[in-house]
Amino acid sequence: MKLEIAHESVVLTPGRAICWPARHTQFIADAHFGKAASFRAHAVPVPESTTTRTLTALDTLRARHEIRRIVFLGEFLR
Repeated sequence: MKLEIAHESVVLTPGRAICWPARHTQFIADAHFGKAASFRAHAVPVPESTTTRTLTALDTLRARHEIRRIVFLGEFLR
């Protein structure tokens, strides 16, 4: 979905990302990097390949919108 914010065009994606084509920038919310490993370390079951799926989705968005910079909005766990 395309949207204009402060006279700038952005693209809202279903994957919790906002792409700002004019700046070749992508904003990502809730990537949850490290969450699966942290949960597993505390014996909480988590589906396999969650990080791989996230990275694949980010790479697809990056290529589609010619992204050069990614800004993560949210936490990283370790």
